[in-house]
Amino acid sequence: MKLKNTTLIASLVLVLFAVGCKSKEIKEIDTELKDKKTVGSETLGKNKDGNYIIQKKESLATYLLDLQREVYGMEEGIYGNKTYGNKGKYGVLEDCRIELRAKSNGKWEMVDPAPKTVLSKEEAKITKKIGIDEKGELVMLTEEELTNRIKRFERYKKNYESQDDWYDTEIKACKVSLNNYVNHKFEAVPKTEKFPDFAKEQKADMDAFVCEYVDANASLKTLVKTAVANGWLVQEDLAERAFVNDDSAKDATNFRRNFSLRLGDWVLAYDYRVNYGDLMNTDRDAELKAWLNRSPDSVSGKASCLANGKRWSTVRK
Repeated sequence: MKLKNTTLIASLVLVLFAVGCKSKEIKEIDTELKDKKTVGSETLGKNKDGNYIIQKKESLATYLLDLQREVYGMEEGIYGNKTYGNKGKYGVLEDCRIELRAKSNGKWEMVDPAPKTVLSKEEAKITKKIGIDEKGELVMLTEEELTNRIKRFERYKKNYESQDDWYDTEIKACKVSLNNYVNHKFEAVPKTEKFPDFAKEQKADMDAFVCEYVDANASLKTLVKTAVANGWLVQEDLAERAFVNDDSAKDATNFRRNFSLRLGDWVLAYDYRVNYGDLMNTDRDAELKAWLNRSPDSVSGKASCLANGKRWSTVRK
């Protein structure tokens, strides 16, 4: 875990830097209460509006540090750590399935491996800058909005919770099948469940949001903020582009539209192109005029948001 701890320390420095810079996403809030009483880890009291509320206040830096520790711990619990000889639940299930197959057909052979969904690999996509700092030292700098990182790691945690539950269930099922086959000599070869594609969960979340978002004149700023916060788009990559939505795309009939932004299988065409800095720091925005999805059948809510399938849609159904 030494490498992970180094990452966590670096992340804490990033958090303190972000808080010190007063991110646009973080606003000043009044936390003073009258007639305060402690209720466990929370506080009961009267706010400035005269309402009695339950309040829990914690340091964002501490929250993020604990969140990242939990996520990396879950990741190691699932996929192991070769350096320390930990095979994780992934390896435990694989070993069990190999043994189950060997006991059932008399051959020791590899089973189909599960696709690994290691979410921390996304962190490598954050753009790093190399340059000389204010002290004249050559440095590599990584910066991002504090709230973006928190939301991304909360999404990692939710995904790993699903993976963790699945692996626990499958390991138990495999061990039961192995025990039954060995001790009761069942003739039928025990069946094993196929591995789910946990990576699809992120795509499903994105598709669900965009399907609700698309409508005539929808705001480009709204889409970009949500996409960056969820890790669907990388803020630094957008900042390095001349314009956020400068693509040109055709639909299934070869009808072309400009000022487009691609997000997964989605193509979103706006009324004009906008620079990322202007989009985030000024009142400038762009309005959605047409959209399509290259794989409409994979979108669960396609009936409401993709009126024309792979052709440009301009209104909802």
